[in-house]
Amino acid sequence: MTTTPVSSDAPARGEPTVPVRLLAVGDIIGGAFRTLMRSPKTFIGMPLLACAVIAVPALALFLLAVGGTRATNGSGGAVVAIAMLAGFLLFLFAVYVLLRTYGAVTIGAYRIALGERPTTGQLWREASGIVWRLIVFGLLISVALLVVVFLVGFAAFASANVDSNVAGIVALLAFIAAFPLMIFLSVKFIYCLQTMAIEKADPVAAIRRSWSLSRGFWWPTFGRLLMLYLIGIPVSLLSQGLMVAPMAGLTRSDGTVNLAGFSVTLIIAGLLAVAVNLLYQAFSQVYVTIMYLDARRREGVPAQAAAGYPYAGGLAYQQTPSSAGAPPATGAHYVGLVAVAGGVTSYPSAPMSTEYPPAPPAYPTSTAPGEPYPPAGPVWAHTPSPDTTRPDPSLPSAPPTEPMPTFDAGASFDSGSTSSDGGSSSSSD
Repeated sequence: MTTTPVSSDAPARGEPTVPVRLLAVGDIIGGAFRTLMRSPKTFIGMPLLACAVIAVPALALFLLAVGGTRATNGSGGAVVAIAMLAGFLLFLFAVYVLLRTYGAVTIGAYRIALGERPTTGQLWREASGIVWRLIVFGLLISVALLVVVFLVGFAAFASANVDSNVAGIVALLAFIAAFPLMIFLSVKFIYCLQTMAIEKADPVAAIRRSWSLSRGFWWPTFGRLLMLYLIGIPVSLLSQGLMVAPMAGLTRSDGTVNLAGFSVTLIIAGLLAVAVNLLYQAFSQVYVTIMYLDARRREGVPAQAAAGYPYAGGLAYQQTPSSAGAPPATGAHYVGLVAVAGGVTSYPSAPMSTEYPPAPPAYPTSTAPGEPYPPAGPVWAHTPSPDTTRPDPSLPSAPPTEPMPTFDAGASFDSGSTSSDGGSSSSSD
């Protein structure tokens, strides 16, 4: 296992916000809340700061455009052109700031869940290359959707030349097939942002990587995303209620509305609704990032253990020393068989071998006085079966066997003589 050098910008270490094992849905929900509470400035402060950085120049540009138009009595074409150019540049700036902030918050969720304490500056610097990756990824998805729409439209148009009813059936079948396909691909591509932000993968590699992380685990991933959607339902209802309540509460009996009170209440309710949605968006981002962390951990264990069955070898993603016996580099840790040091993360290594775990001794250690147990040997060692064709050397030797006599086929026999080995002997009563 290769570790990357630890940089001087390595974040401080602390307690992880998720258990150091494979995670269940409850672990992911609880870990997401703990991660949010661990660093509110990362998940709330950074998005708010990004919005403020965008809103201030946008407001200034708006005021300058309005002032310039009034100064020229509405005939200042140059002022309008300059305002449009400045607005376009501001749009590009806003896209850059928001995408980089999105990547930085994702990296922060991953680091904080592992127990690190990264600063805002460290996260912002680590997310330096995420903007172009997200833009290219969005273009790839857009092109793929356009191709699918074009193919469906072409099939419907070709069918319409034959029969209008056939065209309607083709469109209906295409819609029915597209809905489950979109759900399937949404689950398979759920980790694309995390792989681009954390593993620094390019858009195409991120698609392959996300597909690989959810291989063999599609239904549990879908169930976890469904749980996140169910959590968002009351949040959506609360946001809508905050916007509707001022209208219902400040309406007079004659149907008119108190405009002064309505305006103030609507502003306050709008700010509360924005805060609620901001909290849910931050929670969702942390929730999916912890799902990604668990998916990487599952790469390092056999399929049986990842599915919840016992695994005698233990969790393969736990930190272990190197083969030479030296401990890992300071500041490095292992998650999902990947070395993370100094804010640099590489692709996970190949999963550990799932061979038999180290064998226990064949005999327990003797604690009673007297003769000790025989020397311990590995349980998995092959014990040869006894060879029954050879005598046991520990037993006494058998007496020698008398040789069998041989007979001459041409000799005559009587009751008083026997010939053996070419010799003769006689006996008389």
